[in-house]
Amino acid sequence: MENTKKIKVIIVDDQPTVRDGYKANLCDVNLQKEFNIQIEVLADFPDDISLFKYLEDNAKTKPDIILLDMQFKNMGEPTGGIRITREIKRKFKDLIDIIIVSGEFDYPASSSSYVKEKDIKKMIEETSKVIAEAIDAGARGFVSRNVEKYSSENLFRAIRSIHRGEEYFFNAPVLKTIIAAFLQYVRQETFVEPHERAKFFNLDDIDLTHLQMMATGKPAKEIAVDLAKAFERKEYSIQAITQRQERIADKLGIINNSNLILMKAVKEGLVAVNQVDI
Repeated sequence: MENTKKIKVIIVDDQPTVRDGYKANLCDVNLQKEFNIQIEVLADFPDDISLFKYLEDNAKTKPDIILLDMQFKNMGEPTGGIRITREIKRKFKDLIDIIIVSGEFDYPASSSSYVKEKDIKKMIEETSKVIAEAIDAGARGFVSRNVEKYSSENLFRAIRSIHRGEEYFFNAPVLKTIIAAFLQYVRQETFVEPHERAKFFNLDDIDLTHLQMMATGKPAKEIAVDLAKAFERKEYSIQAITQRQERIADKLGIINNSNLILMKAVKEGLVAVNQVDI
């Protein structure tokens, strides 16, 4: 196991069947071995009132991570998870990490029935906005609750990433939904070559190549080496790569978060879908 210390988790969702499903998955010994972590589910709650009561009554056994539903339909809050995240962060600062789980991406954007119900371009904008709001509220992860395929995989990856001190936003169901919509609807316009699109954002060739390397999942250290080779430079420091990413985010008009930068790059046609390693 990666850590002998168990990662303590609390689940908050207004649907009992969903909470039971999470508990069964997270307590599965085989899945814990597969992802090389140990998880202990401390408790589960249907709402924030019972959650905060537990946290106040059990100050010495706070969770490491809270899995928090985005939509609390019983309370009439379609984005209630963001409000609760802000409240947790206000009361407990950085002592507890939060992963917001959403059912928004349970259905593929390419299905005809789904297309009739929701404008796809608007969905892309809403998705980006919700994830940005989750980040702003203090969430460290945003995961799709797609029960058919992705639920267990994404939950474990998110928990493992956040326990390592990383973030987890750019996961398969979210990306696949956006890409399906992008390919089917947004790119019906005349195709514009990525280098031409880059000019619109004042991105130079090095910026564009940097973006495309980010899309393949390369860490900053590898990007530094590969950029130097590609443009016949002696070397790039990690600091230089970090500063370039900040400038790219500024040119794209978004906050400096690698997940949001890649989402924007895919949406704007700067990075090809088949370049993205998810």
